[in-house]
Amino acid sequence: MKTELKKPIAGATARVMSDKLAIVVGNGLTRSLLGHAGIPIDSSSPLRWPLTTPGRANALLDDLPGLKKYLERVDPERRIPDFDIITPFISKLSARAPLPTNLPDDELDAFLDMCHYLTVAYSWLQLQLDHVPLEGWDWLLWLRRHRSRLTSLMSWNYDLVAERLLESCGLPYVYAGLNVAPVRGRGQAGRRAPVLVSKPHGSCNFAPIDELRIETADADGAPGEDVTYPRLIHVAGYDGPMQVLPTQRLYSIRQIADIVLPGESNRFNGYIGWVGRTSSAFKRDASLARELVIVGFRMASCDQPEFERAISWMKRLDRIIIAAPHINPALLELVRDRCHTVIHWPDGPFGPALRIT
Repeated sequence: MKTELKKPIAGATARVMSDKLAIVVGNGLTRSLLGHAGIPIDSSSPLRWPLTTPGRANALLDDLPGLKKYLERVDPERRIPDFDIITPFISKLSARAPLPTNLPDDELDAFLDMCHYLTVAYSWLQLQLDHVPLEGWDWLLWLRRHRSRLTSLMSWNYDLVAERLLESCGLPYVYAGLNVAPVRGRGQAGRRAPVLVSKPHGSCNFAPIDELRIETADADGAPGEDVTYPRLIHVAGYDGPMQVLPTQRLYSIRQIADIVLPGESNRFNGYIGWVGRTSSAFKRDASLARELVIVGFRMASCDQPEFERAISWMKRLDRIIIAAPHINPALLELVRDRCHTVIHWPDGPFGPALRIT
C-alpha cells in the first residue's frame, strides 16, 4: 500500500536535516542526467555506441576480436539487449576468481574483451556527459540542499556522474580503498571532510599506476611490446597500487580492465585488496546514517548479497527513500527489514512522495 505525501516530506524536520545521509546510486542516475540533457543515448546499450579505438580510426570492436566473434555467433542480427548477451557465459562461472574459470576459450576471450570494451565505452560516455551543464537538474538542486548531511556514497556505475554531481555541489570526496588523494571541492563546502565514495564494481577512471608495465615477450629475443589492442595475452585481477585517471586520459587503451560485468557476482572480493577495502569503508561510514537514499538502483539478484552486506551495519535509519520509476520487490523486502519507513519517489526528488506501508 502506498500513501502519497507532500514534498518536502514532513519527516524532513530540522532534527532529521542534521542527521547523516548515505546515498546508493545505479544506472538510473545516469539515465536521469541523459534525459535532463536531451541526449539520445541508451546507457544500457554500450555495444551500439559509435566507438573507435582510442588513438585510432578503426572500430573498437574490431580491436577486441574475442568479443566481436562472440557477438557475431550468438546475435548476428543484434536483437538481444546488450547485457543479456553475456548472460550465457556468466551463468557458467563457478567460484569467484580474478580470472574467470569454467569457460571455453572463445567465451573467456569474449568475457575479458567485454571488460575492456565497457571500460573504454563508459569513458567515452563520461566525456560526452562532461559537456552537459548540470544546472537545473533535479538531483543537483536536491543535493545542494542536503550536502551538509552527506557522509558516504556507493556507486554501482562505471561512469562518473555521481562524482561530477558531488563536484558541482562543491563537495570534496575520496575514493575508498584506493589510497589516492581526495578530490577537493569548491567553495565553503569544500572545507568539510570528504564524502567517501565506494565503487566496488570498478570505474572507468580506475587504472594501475603508470609504473606497471606489461609486455608481450618476443619469441626471438627481441624487446617485448606493451600490451595493446588486440591483446595477445589476458591480464586480470591486478592487486597492486592504483591511480585515478584524469579526464584527458579517460579514453585510452587499458593494460588491465578489472570491472565486474552486469549480471556477474563480484569475483574480486577476497582477491583484490581495494575491492574489499572500498566495500568495508562504506559499510563502516554509512553505519551512522539516519537516512538512506537509493537512486536508480534496481538490485539484480547477483548484487543482492553484496548490497545487503553494504547496508548491514545501518542500525539507526529513520527512513529509506527509493528513487526509481518502479521498485524491485526483492529490494523493497530487503530494505523494509532494515527500516519501517520506506518512501518511493517514482519521479525523482521533486515529484510525488509515496509512503509504502
